[in-house]
Parts: sequence; C-alpha cells; structure tokens
Amino acid sequence: MNRFRDRLFAALAGRTRALPILGRLAARAGDSWEKTIRQFTKFFLIGGFNTLLDYVLYWSLTRHFDFWGRHIVLATTLTYVIGTLSSYLLNSFWTFRQTSVSWGRAAIFGFVALSSLLLNSFIVFILTSIGLYDIFAKMVATGMVLIWNFTMQKKVTFRSL
Repeated sequence: MNRFRDRLFAALAGRTRALPILGRLAARAGDSWEKTIRQFTKFFLIGGFNTLLDYVLYWSLTRHFDFWGRHIVLATTLTYVIGTLSSYLLNSFWTFRQTSVSWGRAAIFGFVALSSLLLNSFIVFILTSIGLYDIFAKMVATGMVLIWNFTMQKKVTFRSL
C-alpha cells in the first residue's frame, strides 16, 4: 500500500509542477515539493469529503424535516458550518499533523473558509453575469478557490507546519 501511495504522490508531483502557485508556496514555506503535494492532495480529498457531507446533510435535513425544508438558507448555513468544522479537524490532524485542537487556529481557519465562500460566490456571480452556464461557473470558481483556500490555510492558519 505504501508503494502505491508513494507512486501516486510522485505522479502528482510530476504533473503539478506546471502549477507555479504550489511551487512558490513550497519554496516560501521551506517545504519540499513532496510535502506540499502530499498536503495539497490530502486537502483536496478532505474538501471532496466535506462537500459530500454538506450535500448529504443538507438533503437529509430539507427532505425529512419540515422545519428545515421551510428554512433552506438556515439549513445551508448549518451544513456549511458542520462541513467547515469537519474540514478543520481533518486538516489539522491528517493534512498538517497537529496534535491538539487550537481554538485560535480554528477561528483563523473559519475566517479563511468564510473568505473562500465569499470569493467563490463572487466568481460565480461574475461568470454567470457574462453568460457562463451556472454549473460550469461553479466548477471554475471551485477550482480557483481551492488554490486560494489551500494557500491561505497553509500560509496563515498552519504557517508553522
């Protein structure tokens, strides 16, 4: 299993060297390419898991409970907060190898996540305003914000790791 993981990370490192942002981020943090790629891959996987968690919780609440079905914005907010909390815990312990929870770091993580949400919404608004299909606009925005979010979490929230 470890050999497969090592080959996967090596392949990702070879393909992502074209992304200058990750290269500059690794150099500025004093990290190796391998460490940055491992962290980015874990961050990406956790993001996918938390997106799924958000959607499943949202669907479950709004389809099975009348209150949440009538208050979909509140349901969206609640499931986003749960996903962000899950993201903080998983990224702390798995991606950035923390040994304990820090409430100060959790607050910073939350502010970065909020900035990512606002940036994502702004990009979707701009792209759909110029006529881009909303699903495609959301995909483009998500990809752009993924890089922003990872960079900010690594450089601000988990800067010493």
